[in-house]
Amino acid sequence: MPSSAAAYLADKAASVPVLTVSVVYGSLSARGHFRQESAVAEDGSGEVLNENRSVLVRSDALGTITRGSNITVDSLVYTVRDSYREGDGTLTRVILSPV
Repeated sequence: MPSSAAAYLADKAASVPVLTVSVVYGSLSARGHFRQESAVAEDGSGEVLNENRSVLVRSDALGTITRGSNITVDSLVYTVRDSYREGDGTLTRVILSPV
């Protein structure tokens, strides 16, 4: 059994492809959880719809993820806006922008 609860859940999630999407970064590939959130914000001249997209992957799956590089999530290409480790560092959230 993996050393942390997050690693255990990540292993289980990776074995259930229905709940995850394919993630390709360079020559590396993994499974991840895609999240898309919409929020309405006021910008002073009216309301703006913000779309936030991210994918959660195992930190050891894709190596070092570089801001500004391209990543393919569920067959769509995105630009990496940012990435950060969550919790105990076992999982990394990659913030995405459409290309």
